Amino acid sequence: DALLQGRGAGINVSEQSGSVGSGAKIRLRGNVSAAMSNQPIIYVDGVRVRSEGLPKNVGALGYGGRGANVVYGPLNDINPQDIERIEVIKGAAATTLYGTEAAAGVIQIFTKRGQTGDAQWDLQVDQGFSRILAFGPTEDFRGRALVVPPGEDQAPPYGEPDDPSFMYMDPYLRDTAWRQKYALSVRGGREDLSYFLSGSFSTADGVMPIDAEEKVSVRGNFSSTPLPGLTLDWNTSYARTDIVQTAAGGNAQGIILNTFRREMNYLGTTEPDVIRRLLEYENTEVIDRFVTGITATYAPSSTFTSRFTLGYDLLEDAAGSVRPFGFIQAPLGITHANEFQNTALTLDYVGTFSPRLMDDLTTAFSFGGQSITTSEHNVQTYGEDFPGPGEVTVSSAAQTFGFEDRIRVINAGFFGQAVIGLKDRYFFTLGGRIDGNSS
Repeated sequence: DALLQGRGAGINVSEQSGSVGSGAKIRLRGNVSAAMSNQPIIYVDGVRVRSEGLPKNVGALGYGGRGANVVYGPLNDINPQDIERIEVIKGAAATTLYGTEAAAGVIQIFTKRGQTGDAQWDLQVDQGFSRILAFGPTEDFRGRALVVPPGEDQAPPYGEPDDPSFMYMDPYLRDTAWRQKYALSVRGGREDLSYFLSGSFSTADGVMPIDAEEKVSVRGNFSSTPLPGLTLDWNTSYARTDIVQTAAGGNAQGIILNTFRREMNYLGTTEPDVIRRLLEYENTEVIDRFVTGITATYAPSSTFTSRFTLGYDLLEDAAGSVRPFGFIQAPLGITHANEFQNTALTLDYVGTFSPRLMDDLTTAFSFGGQSITTSEHNVQTYGEDFPGPGEVTVSSAAQTFGFEDRIRVINAGFFGQAVIGLKDRYFFTLGGRIDGNSS
């Protein structure tokens, strides 16, 4: 999602958190609806993919802020090295071509294709680190040095364990969070068959004490021309992400709230060895993502093009947390395990007739339709009060709860659009669309 910043006028990308796996809030035209999503819809190689963040990794019972308070962004599943170009559609054209869901705009991502000729290999090795800069105040609103701990005349020197410029979190933050990535790709082919294959592996630590992410992704794009004027493109990718996150945010059982509140925290002490016991709170998440699609493009003449896309996006998220037996703020222990699955089936057809009437006058008449079927299945389990230390499972708790949600929505529509251009400078667009939604 960071690649989108600055790619077009009006695109605003706001990071929601500094924790690993966190997704960004993307706005193309500001907030356009009070009832629908304001996140633009995303297409990858013509296949509709999930753009909304995944459900927060939190238990079904208790306070909703108990966890890392981070929402994973599905765009993180795309390897940036695989991207050929990004196109952004907004305004009336977006809703005509893609329906009411596109009121917030459309982002189309096109990945690399093969090329005619010998195989071309690319190897990329990235090494880097993250460091957190001072983010807290060192003076009060009257310009006086903060007093830490109470009773002293001035704040300690910058960088000391009780330094307020890090909101007193410096004993727990990683000074340097290392990250690395290795990517290998190859592209080549003949005139009638070309290919692009890639794979990558990356790890990243976060500045928070136990934040860590490991990601593996592979991609295979193939293009063939079985008949004159007919092109078939098959694009497939798979990504797996393993995340460990620190309990943070407005969480009374997390490390941030109990650090900057000092003696007024929920532990009643500023002793680092006591506060570090909060790091026994484990938050884990494993995301599997599979996206595949085939596009048939038929161009019998220079003035007519017909394109049909069939695609499928499968996302599975296994998330959970463990506060073990003996945890400082839940002595008998608490655990939860959430299984979330999201699928999207794309059927998309568009035909375009582009007769050239005059040298300075261009015309394009398009027609077609889409059908997007999305399904969500969410199973949440929760357990608390374990008989003793040992392997933690929901079923081993004294109190167990289970919840299940399922929803399936079909959104389909047909459209027609005419675009007339004069001197490649002035354009007139007239479009119409009708949609139906199963809900």
